[in-house]
Amino acid sequence: MSLFACQNSEYISFGPVDSMLCYTEYQDIVLSTNGCHCCSRHQTKRPIMNDFHSFFDGNYSDSDKSSDCNCGCDCRHVARRACRENAKHMTFIEKVIDFNVDVIETVGSLEEANIEPPFDGDMKAYFILNNDVKEKIVYYAYVEGCAYRLVLEKYIADVDTEYQDNEDDEDDDESIINGYRLVMGLRVYLHD
Repeated sequence: MSLFACQNSEYISFGPVDSMLCYTEYQDIVLSTNGCHCCSRHQTKRPIMNDFHSFFDGNYSDSDKSSDCNCGCDCRHVARRACRENAKHMTFIEKVIDFNVDVIETVGSLEEANIEPPFDGDMKAYFILNNDVKEKIVYYAYVEGCAYRLVLEKYIADVDTEYQDNEDDEDDDESIINGYRLVMGLRVYLHD
């Protein structure tokens, strides 16, 4: 039995999926749910590891909404949610990189960028290195041949009733993504 699953007399519950886990934690959840054989319905349209690694968003366009299944297991729901959250993180990271491509500094090595998490070959991945995400998020990410260290802080707009320069406000809004602003970004090209 997996670390995420707990046995109940009627079914296995894989529990809720937190929205601020790392890539490897979501991966473990999907791997764990893939070992469940609760019922035939939950064996279909449940994301597998290949779906997870390709950042599938967990949504099946032709999902059967019928309620003829009496299985109380949440394996399929949890696997879909883990995929959905994983895809959201990568989309967020890619937006941060795209919007800040000119301000992310390129350095020569992982050591210089203070990047420690291992990256598995050419596979996209990310890691969140802090637990207090209300104020700041530190991501280490591998995207398109580069390793990144991205430090984002929660953006709180200054409420000022005095004159504000609209042009500056427009520029600022573009750099704010989901309420966070990049405060430091480092890039290391891993392939020549």
